[in-house]
Amino acid sequence: MRILTLFLISLIFISCAKVNPNYFQSSFTAYEKKVNYNKIADDFIQLLSSYYPPNKTTLFLNEEKSNKDFFDYFILSIRKKGYAISNDNSRKNLTFLSYQISQIDNETIVAIFNVDESKVSMIYSIVDNKLIKTSITNFNFNSKY
Repeated sequence: MRILTLFLISLIFISCAKVNPNYFQSSFTAYEKKVNYNKIADDFIQLLSSYYPPNKTTLFLNEEKSNKDFFDYFILSIRKKGYAISNDNSRKNLTFLSYQISQIDNETIVAIFNVDESKVSMIYSIVDNKLIKTSITNFNFNSKY
């Protein structure tokens, strides 16, 4: 019985880990108006370029409409770095990308980026209306170089 339970849990985990473009929906729920959130995009793109080579990586990113300014800056910065972006999720060799940016309280922003089946979390403090990165963690983030 124990082996069967372990098998079922593993099966559920594996089926949830399948890359599905509908799973990769971005959201932006930070509400502090005086803060420039572009630092989050810059920090992530710098990290991404350490693991995924620009000019060899095509990203799939669903449009996020709750903060159009951030989304537009993020897309422009990704392209400037040398990444291709596709809105055709049937293409081969796509790297699926999404983000969730949330404000926890008046002083804390959490940014979570999903890249295929990997995850990066960054925590920022708001100090004098500026974002200061206080920590970063990653799960299963492997280099494609």
